[in-house]
Amino acid sequence: MKRFLFSVLVFLFGVLVVLVSVWRSRPPAVTHAAETNSATQEAIPVMQEVVVQEDRDYSLPYPGILPDHPLYFLKMFRDRIRLWLTRDSLSRAILMLQYADKRVASSLALAEKGKAGLAGTTATKAEIYFEQALDEAQRASEGGSDTGSFYETYLRSSKKHEDVLLGVLSRVPDEANTAVQQAMEQSKRAQQRSMEISGLSVDEPEGVIEDEEVEDVEDDRGSFESEATGESVETDNNGQDLDDE
Repeated sequence: MKRFLFSVLVFLFGVLVVLVSVWRSRPPAVTHAAETNSATQEAIPVMQEVVVQEDRDYSLPYPGILPDHPLYFLKMFRDRIRLWLTRDSLSRAILMLQYADKRVASSLALAEKGKAGLAGTTATKAEIYFEQALDEAQRASEGGSDTGSFYETYLRSSKKHEDVLLGVLSRVPDEANTAVQQAMEQSKRAQQRSMEISGLSVDEPEGVIEDEEVEDVEDDRGSFESEATGESVETDNNGQDLDDE
């Protein structure tokens, strides 16, 4: 009986920590273009095409604990709650893009640890969130939100995803190549779709990145020295049922 009560207290404490984390990390409210930028938009001429240059300085967020860490389930729980509490479409798009960036960084860290299968699975999840972020941004645009800066950030992120996934591909054995290549194709489709929606364009990649460029990617994400653990892919239409962040 004492052991049961102790387990319940530990569980409740864990839930409390997660809820506090969600509350402190909640995204700021996003205002609509009609409310905040109408005067500015009238003064700025519409550009037919804007070229987003490849940005090597785009930094991926630190992914935190990796998917095979024993406490990773708490991170998944926290992220599901954050996404569920976030109702504004543009805020959801920003949050999903952050999740995608964290996962793609985790994928590279796992590949470096020799966890090829998990690296491929995590890369797939990254691009699922990446596409869902674009879906939410479209809904935000239809609702009147100013998504211009989001699409610019999205395209910069897509270039970084491309570089990182090439780095993952170079580090995993042949049997894990398929999952990574599919993630790369999914990322490329999302990039193309975002350009069609936004009217922006992005420079084509120069080809497979060299070792020095991979090191630059590694510097961006910092030293990922967390332990890692396995996970499976689950998703629904609005991204709330994915198994991890």
